[in-house]
This record gives sequence, C-alpha cells and structure tokens, in this order.
Amino acid sequence: MINNEVGSTNSELKEQLVERFRTYLDNDFTIDAPSPRVDRMSLFQELEGLRNEVRIESRRFKGALDNFNLVFSSLDASQQDIVRMLRAKKLGESDTIRTALEPVMSGLIELYDRLAAGLRTPPPAPSFIERLLPRSRRKITWFESFLEGQRMVVGRTLDLLQRCGVEPVKTAGEQFDPAIMKAISFRTDACHPDNTVLEEVRTGFMQGGKIVRVADVVVNKRGE
Repeated sequence: MINNEVGSTNSELKEQLVERFRTYLDNDFTIDAPSPRVDRMSLFQELEGLRNEVRIESRRFKGALDNFNLVFSSLDASQQDIVRMLRAKKLGESDTIRTALEPVMSGLIELYDRLAAGLRTPPPAPSFIERLLPRSRRKITWFESFLEGQRMVVGRTLDLLQRCGVEPVKTAGEQFDPAIMKAISFRTDACHPDNTVLEEVRTGFMQGGKIVRVADVVVNKRGE
C-alpha cells in the first residue's frame, strides 16, 4: 500500500514538472529576431564622409603648421638682425675707442723707443782704477740705479701699451717676415739659419691682429 502511494506521488510530481516546462516554453522562451542587414552603400557613404573630414582637418593642421613655421622664420630673421646690429655697434665702438686712443698709443710708443734705445747702448765699463776710487764708485752705483729705473719705466710703458691692446712683435731668433718686419741691414752668422733675425733695432707693434708699426731688424744672410 505504501508503494502505491509513493508511485502515485512521483507521477503527480512528474506531471507538474512537465506542465511547468511546457508553460516556460510557451511564454518565456522566444527566439531573438534577426538583426537588420547592413546597407553597404550607406556604409561606404559614411566612410567617404569620414575621409573627407580627415582631409579637411589635415589641411587645417598643415595650414597651422605653415603659419607656425612662418612665425618661427620671422623670429629667427629678427634675431639674426639683432645680432648683426649688436656686432656692428660693438665694432663701431671698438673703432671709436681705437681712434681716440691713437694719440695716446703713439706717444707711448715714442716714449718706449727713446727709453729702449738708451738701454740698447750700455755705458762703457769702468776701469779698475775707477772702481777703487770712492767718488767713482758712488757714480757707478748711481748710474746703475738710473739704468734700473729706466728699465722699470720701459716695462711700465709696455704694460700701458698692452692695456690698450697693443702688443710688441716678437722678432729675435725668428724667421724674417716682411709682413711685420723691415730689414734695415744684413749680417752673416754661420751659427744661425739663413733669413733669421739676428737683432731688433726698433720694436714693432700689433693691435688686434693689425700692424701698428713694423719692426726694424737685422737679418742673417749666409753666403753660398
């Protein structure tokens, strides 16, 4: 009897489940409608419109870039003009200063020549007797002090010339250069190569790479 009741219950449960599944299929389970087909012509038209927009934006960007390049070129040209103006002004100021200092430099060079010429001609050496006499010794000491003072004045004059941008031309022991030297005489010295400057008679000067005055020199000429 119990088995009959269990079998009846299972049958009823199955029928309920089948009925619920049938109701679900009839009401809730629906097949999605197919998506509409894409119109290729419309798609191509949209792509063409997008391409035109890209072209327009590219032209605008190129125009803006050209304008920027034009502005930068103008700024660069203006900067170059300013640099040229400053250089010209600086050169003009340098020329003005050089012109104003020319009389001063000429006077200093003349003073240097006179002092240097005195130093190039040394006094005769005192004799043994003169060195023994007290008065002669005082005279010799005074004269040596005078020469030392003259050397100091020569050095001071040369320092003032260098402050004005004027430099002496190096000649002693150098090869003769007609651009900055003038040969006033020749000597023969077998110990030095041909065309070597043996002696500087008058100092030459340069300023800023330009010759202020050529140097007077004695040049070696070796016989063949």
